[in-house]
Amino acid sequence: MNTSINFRGVVLSALVSALMITAGCKEKDVPYIVDADEIRRYINEVETARELFRTTNLINPDPYTLPFDSAVYRDTMLAITRQQFEVVFPGDLGNGKDNNGDYIVADYGSLGFLREAVVVIEDRMTVRTLRLYNGDTLQEIISDRRFKRHGFFLKLGNDSHDYVGWLLWGFNGAEGNQIPLTVTVKDSQNNTYYGDGSLYTDSSLSFDNNYYFKKLSGLNQINSGSNLVISTETANPSINVRRIPFISAEDKDGYFTRPMIYNGLTSDNRKKYVDTISTPYETSGTWKLIFMQVLKDDEFFFLGCWGVPYRVK
Repeated sequence: MNTSINFRGVVLSALVSALMITAGCKEKDVPYIVDADEIRRYINEVETARELFRTTNLINPDPYTLPFDSAVYRDTMLAITRQQFEVVFPGDLGNGKDNNGDYIVADYGSLGFLREAVVVIEDRMTVRTLRLYNGDTLQEIISDRRFKRHGFFLKLGNDSHDYVGWLLWGFNGAEGNQIPLTVTVKDSQNNTYYGDGSLYTDSSLSFDNNYYFKKLSGLNQINSGSNLVISTETANPSINVRRIPFISAEDKDGYFTRPMIYNGLTSDNRKKYVDTISTPYETSGTWKLIFMQVLKDDEFFFLGCWGVPYRVK
């Protein structure tokens, strides 16, 4: 009897050991891939995405004045929190698959049938504004500002490629943000681009028909070191809210934040503002993001913000 028990014990031990070895081999040879994690890693590591979704130098402590006040103002970013970092796949199940368990794909012509995904990023900025007069602090204002951006991804490669084949294909720096102005951008060759939601009205690149994107290949491309003239107009003259736009960007001297310059009225009494960015000399292919904000121009009150992308060619 003792001999039988020992034999069964030896067999059971061998089976358990074999199962553990087999499980270990499977985990090692076939790693579990999470597409959403790879897309998040792409955003954090790839230079194009890092710039388009950056959180640095959005608010710089450059002093400025406002039309309704003789005091000097200075902003400081106290904190910035990535409030939302969500990867969304098509379909009712939320995993990019249909009810039969098959991946949902879209026809991209010569590129083939490809999987799609969207990343939704919202950053919460806590900004301290000091109101100064003759060097003395008259007032401290703490404001909460939200900045939302979307990225459109295609799976152009397979799981053996970097980020398991996912590639940032489109961008939207305006959707979900309050943009009470029309914005145009003109480069040194007199090419004019939109810098507001009108940039993203191409229905050929959309996600679930909720919002549109602009292909990265179709976004503004400028010559290195050229000037960019940013012009704004009040979007709706019938709305009785006065606005002043601010711009944060990089020029030849570094990053700056400043209010744009008042440039008169349109024929239908819409206020115009203008600013010129002398862009730095950059390597071809470098991506940049102009960060824009709007405040009321008769009191200190934040109205909205958005991003205007461009690429050096």
